[in-house]
Amino acid sequence: MKIGLIGTTYKVTTLVELEQIYVNKDTIPEFLKSFPSHSPIKALVILSTCNRMEYYFTVKDSQDLDKSAQWLFEHIASFKKQPIEKVKSILRYVSNGSVIQHLFEVASGVDSMVFGENEILTQVKDAHEHCSTHHETGPILNKVFLSAISTGKRVRSETAVSRGAYSVSSIAVEAIRETYLDYFGRKILIVGTGTMGSRVAKKLSALGHPDTYITNRTQEKADALAKELDIHSLNYDEMFEKAQDFDIMVCATSSKQYLFYTSHFDNLK
Repeated sequence: MKIGLIGTTYKVTTLVELEQIYVNKDTIPEFLKSFPSHSPIKALVILSTCNRMEYYFTVKDSQDLDKSAQWLFEHIASFKKQPIEKVKSILRYVSNGSVIQHLFEVASGVDSMVFGENEILTQVKDAHEHCSTHHETGPILNKVFLSAISTGKRVRSETAVSRGAYSVSSIAVEAIRETYLDYFGRKILIVGTGTMGSRVAKKLSALGHPDTYITNRTQEKADALAKELDIHSLNYDEMFEKAQDFDIMVCATSSKQYLFYTSHFDNLK
């Protein structure tokens, strides 16, 4: 079997380094379309989460797996406009059986920052489906990913691996509750309506927090979620001038730039 993996996770890479080579879900179609016709890569699945960046690939019949991995390194470097040495210092290459074992551990939640968390299983499934609509995923990767997803479900149903497990969003809410014992009297702003932001909003809503606001670049998404959860929405452009009105802010976006600077809080005492 010729299957390779180029990737990294929070375990060995800092967030600063990860950002330099990160390809988010919205950019994946562009990355896949950039492959030339003579590419040695036959099939590819990209797993991109907040703390991991992984490229699972197979190669065309006549291609050498190691040389194809080198080609993929170079293509990633070109796409991200980074020196090849930088990319190879961040991303690591493994092949064949090690790839399968790793993917099964990822899908089962035992390789996650939050041990046993359930979000990663959905992310693995979405990654496979997303890439299959934009690029050839091939029989080998299809079999490996479907088996990993099935195993991930079985691990959670037959073992206690996810019993009491928290998601990153749940941990954020728990941190708020532990840090501010009077958090019910605090005004909270959530920036972003993606998976993380939405889950924080839903958790606070379920707890009955009376003063929760949510904002997003796309106002319709913020308004829809606010209506669904019976919380407040805030216009994104107003967020910066009203930043100091909030006691707690949860930022859950994919922005590559800083959202807030000290100048936004100059009037705080």
